[in-house]
Amino acid sequence: MTIPKLSRSVTLAVGMGVSALGLTSGGAFAQATTAISEAPYQTQHRMLKTADEAGNAVAQVRAARVALFDGDVPYAKASVEAARESLLSAESDFAGLMMRDFTDVDSDTNFLPFDMSMSLTEDFTDTDANKDVVKKAIDLFTDENPDAAVTALNAADIEVQVETAMLPYEATIASLDGALGDIEDGNYYAANLDLKAINDSVIVRGFTIDAIPQQGAAG
Repeated sequence: MTIPKLSRSVTLAVGMGVSALGLTSGGAFAQATTAISEAPYQTQHRMLKTADEAGNAVAQVRAARVALFDGDVPYAKASVEAARESLLSAESDFAGLMMRDFTDVDSDTNFLPFDMSMSLTEDFTDTDANKDVVKKAIDLFTDENPDAAVTALNAADIEVQVETAMLPYEATIASLDGALGDIEDGNYYAANLDLKAINDSVIVRGFTIDAIPQQGAAG
């Protein structure tokens, strides 16, 4: 996790994996009420959780492509197998993490969020009170209590923009299976295309913390 840092113009700069989002209810701001703003999708009060396994799979896919380019076939195969195992071994834990592309009401694809970044919006008012709330929120994020951090920021009407990277689960498994088969068949060009498809399938979506998209309803 990268500890959030406040700058006047924009950034909290939170690079969050699942370790940063081990959500714990409660905290100093747990009793505060938060109003979820109107959004064209289902929302929730708790912060999104991310899947370390999905992030690891993406890293292994990139490593496999580099290995294929370098002619290191054994390493490429091992990386693909590691990516596949990372996802399949934790499949039973993903039910509460899956989500749809909330910007597309017709989407029926199950995505796993695996990385997030956060930033203050441009209309942030740099008052002592607001800075105190942001500092408290940073401490809560650092203490792995993002729900309380979101509650504090919403209660103070401090708007924060979040961007999350998401990996399509079923399509990724299929592409990994294809890449593994192509490597075993010696078709390294096709294997690289399978792996490229995974990289290309990652989507990045943005939302504000007063309209957090629903998670765990996919499937």
